[in-house]
Amino acid sequence: MEHMRAIKVFTLAVFSLSVVFTCALPAQQVAAENRYERIYVQVPMVGKGSADDPRRPLFAPTRKEMAASGLLSFRYVLSDDKKTAFMELVAVDRKSFAEMFDAAGKRADVKVFEKGKATKAEIEAAVRQVKPAFDMEKFSRDGK
Repeated sequence: MEHMRAIKVFTLAVFSLSVVFTCALPAQQVAAENRYERIYVQVPMVGKGSADDPRRPLFAPTRKEMAASGLLSFRYVLSDDKKTAFMELVAVDRKSFAEMFDAAGKRADVKVFEKGKATKAEIEAAVRQVKPAFDMEKFSRDGK
């Protein structure tokens, strides 16, 4: 009888310790580049270059438009001729990209690359047509 009680106490102690250690360990963080929804787009530059209409990539909101755009952030690199840009757009949900997907189906000057679907080689091949020195690793790391 004493033997059975000792086994129960030991089992309870092991279980309790495993719960304590599991709760005490920090949760594994998700890498920043894998948070939220992300797409890459190659788009023409738009805007007159004035304060009211700054020169920017198509789909890049002005400061006034940012809050209503559904985008959390974006970054881009200009093509060598400064007529197009390659952008990364970040949003909480995929619905924020509806305009970009729609335009890609209707305009030859808009290309969408979905993270996880397009390969690094496919993206680099497209961007290097307008920016030969483009490096996806460097863009992902530095934004340049």
